[in-house]
Formats: sequence, C-alpha cells, structure tokens
Amino acid sequence: MLLSLDVGTSSCKAIVFNRRGDRIAFARERYPTQIPKLGWMELNPTLIWACVKKIIKKTSSKKVQALSVTSFGDGVTPVSKNGKSIYNIISALDLRAAEQQHKLQKKMGLKKIFMITGQHLHPMHIINKINWFYDNKQDIYNKTWKFLQAAEFINYKFTRKFITDLSLASKTSLFDVNKKRWSETLLEAAAINHDNLPTVGQPGEVIGEIDVKIAKKLGLSKNTQVVLGGHDSACAAFGAGVIKKGIGVDVAGTWEILRVINKKPLLNDKMFDHKVTSYCHVTDNNYAMGGAYASGAVIDWYLNFLGEKRSKIRVKTLIRKLSKAPSTIFILPHFAGSGTPYWDPKSRGAILGLHIGINNIEVFKALLESLVFELTENINCLEDAGLKVHFLRAAGGGADEHIIQLKADVTGKIFQSLKEPEVSSLGAAMLAGLGIKEYSSPKAAVQEAVKLKSIFHPQKKVNKLYSSKFKLYSRIYPLLKDFNSDISDIQMNN
Repeated sequence: MLLSLDVGTSSCKAIVFNRRGDRIAFARERYPTQIPKLGWMELNPTLIWACVKKIIKKTSSKKVQALSVTSFGDGVTPVSKNGKSIYNIISALDLRAAEQQHKLQKKMGLKKIFMITGQHLHPMHIINKINWFYDNKQDIYNKTWKFLQAAEFINYKFTRKFITDLSLASKTSLFDVNKKRWSETLLEAAAINHDNLPTVGQPGEVIGEIDVKIAKKLGLSKNTQVVLGGHDSACAAFGAGVIKKGIGVDVAGTWEILRVINKKPLLNDKMFDHKVTSYCHVTDNNYAMGGAYASGAVIDWYLNFLGEKRSKIRVKTLIRKLSKAPSTIFILPHFAGSGTPYWDPKSRGAILGLHIGINNIEVFKALLESLVFELTENINCLEDAGLKVHFLRAAGGGADEHIIQLKADVTGKIFQSLKEPEVSSLGAAMLAGLGIKEYSSPKAAVQEAVKLKSIFHPQKKVNKLYSSKFKLYSRIYPLLKDFNSDISDIQMNN
C-alpha cells in the first residue's frame, strides 16, 4: 500500500491507496493561517507537523510500503542545523516581499529572470522571501541553516535529510529550468548562499527509510520507504493522468490551477507576455506549465460575508438554486490580487451592474461565472503561446458536476471528471509506487490507477451566450487597473 501526504495552505490530508488507485483510508486535519498584517499570511510549521502525525496515526498500517509528500509551493520557513523551524512558514499568498522583488527586478530585468527560471518574478517567490529575512530579520537569517518549503520540512522530519525535488525547486525563482540546478546567476544577483538551500532530487526518487523512532510512534513499518513527491499542481497533473501534450488538468481548490505538459520549457515571448510559468514536472523529464488564480478562497469569502461556514452540502444547495441563464451582473474575482495572466497583486475585487432586484443567489452565480472566465483567459493564453488544449480533466474539492458543466459551457472545451478527485494525493502515491518499483513507468502507473468518471460536452447555445458575456468581462480588469492600484496603496498604508 502507498501513503500520500498532501500539505496544503489550510489543511493536510493523508490517503492510503492500493496500486489500483483505490482509497483504503483517509484522514484530514485543518490548521489556521495567521495574518499578522494586511498582505501577510503565515503558517505554523510545528502545528503542521503535529497535524501530519495525527492523520498518519489515523490511517497508518504496517502494510504501507512507501510514502510520499506533496505540498504547495512558494512558502518558506528557515530552519536550524537540527531541522527546527525558527520562524513561521511565509505562505504563498503572502506579499510582504514586494520591495525585494522590485530590487531584483530592477537589477536583472523580468525577461532575463524568466528565460532562466521559467517564472514571472513575484513577491510570493522564495527568492524574494529569503531576501526579506535578510533585510528585516537579520538575527533569524544568521541562525538559518536551510530555507525549506513545507514538503521539504516534513521529509526532513521523516529522514533527517535536507532534500527537495525538481518541481518544488523550480518554483522558487532560484532554479535554472534548462540546466536543472540552482542558478548561479540568480544566487549571485540575490546574494543568497547556495549552502542555505536543500539538495535537489528527482520526483519518485527514494530518499531513504523512515526514521525508526518516527515509524514506531506513527504505527508504520520501520522499512517504510520515503519517496520524493513534488509540487501539488504537478502531482495533480500526474494524478489526473496528464502525461502527454494536449490534455490539461483543472484543479479547483483554494487556488484554481491549470496545467498542461510539454517536453521542454516553453520560454517564448507570448509565454512571457501572458505570464505563464514553465517548471519541471514530476514525470519523464517533462515540464509543467499553466496558470493559477484564487478560486475556492473567493467562494469562502462569499460564504463568510453571508455569515455562513463553507461545506460541500451548503455549496451544492446554493448551486441547485442557480438559474440556467447567465447572470446579469459581473464580478472581478481578484480578492487576493490577480493570478495569471496579469499577476497583479494590486488588483482588487469588484461587483458591477448591481441593481435593486439582485439577490444573493445571482451574486453567487456571477461569482462562479467570473472564476470560469478566469479559467477561459488562462486557456486562451496557453493556446496563443502554442500549447493546444484539446480537453481537460477536472479535479479537486471544487469539482462539482454542475460547475464542471458550467466550465465546459463557458470555455467550449470537453471536460472529464475523475473517480478520485484528490489528484494531488493520487499523484504523490503513484510517485511513491514508482520509487519502490510498484509501477514500471509513469505510463503504467496512470493506466493502473487513474480512472475516468464522466464526460461533459459544451452546450452550443449556452456557449454562445457566455462568449458574448466573456467579451465584456475581458474589459473589466484594464478599465479598473489604475483605480484598483490606488485603492491597494491606501489599504496597504493603513
């Protein structure tokens, strides 16, 4: 059996799978985010480790042969030589390193950084967060042995080794995606010591056996192999069976993630203009590329605004009340800044077209539509850059069948749902299986473990209606860009 651990920004999940991709056991623990200031977001790594241990105890078995960890990227915690965290994880949604980003951008230029890393430099990137520590927490910086992401921190707890994988390393803006190693050019420009970074390994590579004491405490065999996993969206693509060109995966969670793969990084002008990233995938030396934007977090805002707690039942109840016709209002869902194709941290949310007859259900419909419009923009950018998307596989906690049909109708693309919605977890489990030779190849793993559920075709009449609305939607961000930037400056200075 194969154990996957998915460490997210608000919870962690443990799922035990058999080699056929069937769930054997599941456990989940939530943990709070800390917001010390506007624009800051932190996670307690010690609490995350405690939650990881708790869910393993709930799902563990001596029959587990291997485990693998997948996690969000762009979050970093400094640790001492003995692996103890000495500051919270600065989360992916944290924008405190804007000043450090501007300095590096001015020094090197965005295009040069993109051509090396495949990334569009952003305050969320770890290169900037490390420099934030240097500029603002010199005492912490001087005590730091390694700067680690969440999966790297958990893997250290299991094995006492400081190691990362290609996919997480290439999300830092410190990694050369062509040479597949830490970039000397970026390290020098940012004045970051190579020794403060973990070594880099291949996803699916065995790190080693689990620490005997940890295994005993968690109810695992002392022979359990710890295998390198990867970035959650790359694992999601693998878990959805995306191992060749033309297929995309759309993972709906706190963030909505669109990923396709290619045999080499695509670093052309259109990829740069559209701010689409290219980074190392978790299989067959491929590269993953695509966009991301806040999605589930925006739905959470809506429910919190109404004084309700989010649950699948509540969301399904709201969805059943929606009319089939498009909403008559527009929402710009940039409640956490914008994702691709703008990556504008100063963009803000907006509701347009309100009138006295609008109720909360129509607002909810417009909110869902706006998130699918964001997906449409991302698909258009990929195709404009030369990456044709023939169909997509929908996954994640937001993969409701009504929403998937809305995505098919708005985008005009065929969507497929999957039997296992937690594709990041399944992808990590498949990597664990590859590590111990349970599967002979990534293709064999997909054939064995990935199972399709339903197919959703776009409805031509509905697609025509949404095509007209999308044209109007596409005008909103450019019209509000400067105004929202001024609002953002006021908010950040208060």
